[in-house]
Parts: sequence; structure tokens; C-alpha cells
Amino acid sequence: MRQYHECAEQYRLHNRQFWQMPSVSMLIISAIVGVSYGYITDFLARVFLLLIGTCTAFAVGIAMLKLRFFQYGITLTLEKIEAELNLENIQWGTYIGPNKPRNWLERRRAYNCFIFVQFLMSALLAILFILSLVTALQAYWN
Repeated sequence: MRQYHECAEQYRLHNRQFWQMPSVSMLIISAIVGVSYGYITDFLARVFLLLIGTCTAFAVGIAMLKLRFFQYGITLTLEKIEAELNLENIQWGTYIGPNKPRNWLERRRAYNCFIFVQFLMSALLAILFILSLVTALQAYWN
């Protein structure tokens, strides 16, 4: 039973971390874009800052995927312990029962959307980085 409680606590820890990561990431990315286009006039500094933002956003996306992977493994372990101890199954997700989801919205999972948005922000930052790099090179050559 102690192992079950430890697994449940690990699941809650990963869950808290997963839901905190997007807001922190969005704050960092917003600050980087705001500072790089609002305050920095040197193209090289802007390129460097956007490169840091792109790498950070991508790393947070990878970390979110990794947390979901660990949560899935912990969920399987919890379900196995519940089956061995004949415990009542605890709902670890939002999908309940044998009925199939009725519409598009019921089939969506928030964590998948957050991971998609995280990688989308990484791609947008990479595009801004490339545009700033091209602009910096044009300014340097002229």
C-alpha cells in the first residue's frame, strides 16, 4: 500500500509540474519577444536573445513530453497495484466509461494541446530568429 501512495504522490507531482510549465514558458517567451523587439535596437543582440528563446521553448516542450511519458508509466503502475489489491479504480483522466466520445471536443486532451502550442511557439520563435538573422546580415553587408 505504501508503494501505491508513493506512486500517487509522484503522479500528482508530475501533474503539477506539467500544468505549471506552459504558463512559465509563455511568460518567458513573451518577455523575450517583448524585450527583443521593444527595447533592443542592436540586431545581433536581438538574434542572440531570440535564439535563446527558441532553445528554451523547445526544451520546455521536450520536458512536457517527458513528464507526460512518466505520468503514463505511473498511471499503469497505479492501475496494476489497484488490480492486485482489489482496490476500487481511481479515475486518472477525464474519460469515463465504455462510451465513445460524442464530438470533437470530447476527444481532445488538454495536455496534447499544450504540447502542440509549446512546439508551435518554438517554431514561431525560430522564424523570428531567422528573420532577425537575415535582417542583421543585410544590415551588416550594407
